[in-house]
Amino acid sequence: MNPAVDLIMSKNILVVGATGKQGRAVIEALRPTANSDDIPFRALALTRSKSSPSAQWLVQERHVQVVEGNLDSAESMRKVYEDAKTSGGIWGVFCFLAFPGLGANADGEERQGKVPSFQSS
Repeated sequence: MNPAVDLIMSKNILVVGATGKQGRAVIEALRPTANSDDIPFRALALTRSKSSPSAQWLVQERHVQVVEGNLDSAESMRKVYEDAKTSGGIWGVFCFLAFPGLGANADGEERQGKVPSFQSS
């Protein structure tokens, strides 16, 4: 198995909220079979801190690359997209944002939801 080839051949999926329940479920669903060298999907697990315990758990997965970024910082997200170009770019995005509740202001969630999509062009 050649890791450099796997990175190029794999489709990169940016998983926003990778350390949460929804993100972890996506990463588990993208996990290749144990007896296969083929990695059809590589999860780019977005986290605000690569050193967090949750992010360190993700590093153990062979189809996961932990990337650091913050949805409140367009510059940090731009870097995530730029860095992904070296391994074929980002093929898809999974993004789950929590609804703040009825009557609450959702401007922050709306803004964060737009950040991953503006980079895809």
